[in-house]
Amino acid sequence: MQMTTDRFKHIILTHQPAMQRMAQAILGDPDAAADAVQDAVVALWQQRGKMDTVVNAEAWCIQFVKRRSLDIL
Repeated sequence: MQMTTDRFKHIILTHQPAMQRMAQAILGDPDAAADAVQDAVVALWQQRGKMDTVVNAEAWCIQFVKRRSLDIL
């Protein structure tokens, strides 16, 4: 199935609070965490073609934001 913008938004917005919590736990700063989440969402959009093969979308989203947060550190 083609990944539409609406479908992508639905998946990401569902997991955005968990992504924010992960980034804040790593970075300790709400602004830096918001930046990490935004960067992760961009990276997820760039990888949207792989999203149909992902079994656990939440884990996939969290992994992206975790890696981005660690890069910021």
